[in-house]
Amino acid sequence: MYGISVDSPWAHDAWRSQLGLPNELVLLSDFNRTFGAAYGLLNTSAAGMKDILRRTVFVVAPDGKIVYRWDVPDPPRRRSARCPARKRGGRVDTLPSRLKGRL
Repeated sequence: MYGISVDSPWAHDAWRSQLGLPNELVLLSDFNRTFGAAYGLLNTSAAGMKDILRRTVFVVAPDGKIVYRWDVPDPPRRRSARCPARKRGGRVDTLPSRLKGRL
């Protein structure tokens, strides 16, 4: 079993340590997004982050053919009533008065 993400090997080491992952679970870095591009996994997040990998499960047969693929559905995109930018009609250039002059 392999885990592949765009995170660096150093980030993988930190995740392995923090989560107590076994050494048998190989974590691979697709930092340049080569694997993601080859398998159509690159995605733009709801927050606008480009070229992140979709969460996908592949089962690969011994001959290298993909025999099963499951893509995790996209997270719901709903407008939050609590988001201050939404209350201002989507404008993010207006700062609350308590922050003016501090940034």
